Amino acid sequence: GKPETDDHGSSERPKEKATGGVRKRILPEVIGPPHPGDRFDVGRDTFAEKESGQQKRLRAQQTTIELDHPALRLRQAQPEIQDSEGEAVGDLLFRFENTPHCEVRKAATAAELGAIFTEEAARGSATEESWICHPQTSWITKMVEELGPDQRRKLSRASRHLQGSCVPEADFMARWSKASEFASQVLTLWFKGKSFEDVLARAKELGHLDLPCGCVLEGDVASQELAAADDMSFERLLPMVKRLSGTRVSLYNVHPQNCFRQNQEHGLPIEQLRPHDGQGSLNTTWIYDGEHDTSNVQLLDEFHSIVHQTLHGCPAVSINPRFYLIWKFQHYVTSYHQDTHVPPHFTIYNQVSGVSLFHFLPLLVGLYVTYVGRQEPNQLHNILERLDKLGIGSL
Repeated sequence: GKPETDDHGSSERPKEKATGGVRKRILPEVIGPPHPGDRFDVGRDTFAEKESGQQKRLRAQQTTIELDHPALRLRQAQPEIQDSEGEAVGDLLFRFENTPHCEVRKAATAAELGAIFTEEAARGSATEESWICHPQTSWITKMVEELGPDQRRKLSRASRHLQGSCVPEADFMARWSKASEFASQVLTLWFKGKSFEDVLARAKELGHLDLPCGCVLEGDVASQELAAADDMSFERLLPMVKRLSGTRVSLYNVHPQNCFRQNQEHGLPIEQLRPHDGQGSLNTTWIYDGEHDTSNVQLLDEFHSIVHQTLHGCPAVSINPRFYLIWKFQHYVTSYHQDTHVPPHFTIYNQVSGVSLFHFLPLLVGLYVTYVGRQEPNQLHNILERLDKLGIGSL
């Protein structure tokens, strides 16, 4: 689970990731030192023209990123609004003080990376009844049993709506999305009236605090094969977005009064696209029709080819043909566990330009923080502070 947030640099420089979906369990990768206060060297790639006109990848100098006690902006300053004491409402920031940095896992070869996926796929399969967001899993059915009469009536209406949905039997992804949406409604109803202590106790009972979250991938297969970096400007980004999205682009804008609430622009004409604070796109994608298909965006095509080559011999996973070019600007945030609407999977993130911060939380805890955080940013601050003091989660 993760809110992803970007650094506080110039809004003219988008933060961009190329993402390849590998189905099984969620295992995002982040940039960060193994211990708070450590420095982490990040290799940068540049691209140079060969005589043939093709581009080749070059390793360049190391750059250093300091991620000691990072801050998350929960609410933007609202100078025109006054608080109860008559003071202008300012930025509401949360600073991580005690949350540890996430695990670093090393893979020198494609076989070693495949072994990581195989291990985690087996672990996920062995515990799936306690974490997969689907109505038929035991942890969700137990929550249904614990709902009160009013909550059950609301759920019954949602169940009738689900049963009436006309989704073809063969459309597995759509059927999973509908079922997962129903499971999410169960969780939302269950959270109502629950305290932080209630949720934490249930998460411990389910073993969520023992399940692995995100990690940093290191080793030759990460640094020499999967990793690529490039200095990205808004002007360089636009042609890529146009090739992948056509004439209209899908955008999300973080609400200035609450970073966990978003406004979506489903079809902004691309000529109207401007670099704005708190803006990002999660839907700039390309569905590859086979290993040798191309999108004509070199950054994404190269990543697609390398992921295929690297995981070709790993039977535990299959490559999701949809690849993502995620571009976003400063203060853009996504809430925890955004991707429970799709079947269990790993996600490989490669940070192409800029910096992203990932905050990983145990499944039920992260979903509860999203539930609370979307209501009021001060409540979000309070619950993040409690988690940070307990050292729950990782960065």
